Amino acid sequence: MSRARVAVLKIVSKQLTVTAAAAEYGFSRRHLHRLLARYRDAGLDAVEPRSRAPLTSPHRVTAEVVDRIVQLR
Repeated sequence: MSRARVAVLKIVSKQLTVTAAAAEYGFSRRHLHRLLARYRDAGLDAVEPRSRAPLTSPHRVTAEVVDRIVQLR
């Protein structure tokens, strides 16, 4: 279980305050408030870190170009 998930569960169950959870788990209070908002909106799975990878890559080399490069080698 991730640190973020544990911190959110402890805050929601009133075992820790946001400030105490931030100190104990190494998160900022602001980040924990964001995680709590995501938890309220979408549940516990939304607390897990999201991918930062772009959804598209406009400068990606096409498969045709890759195949041509492989042929030339």
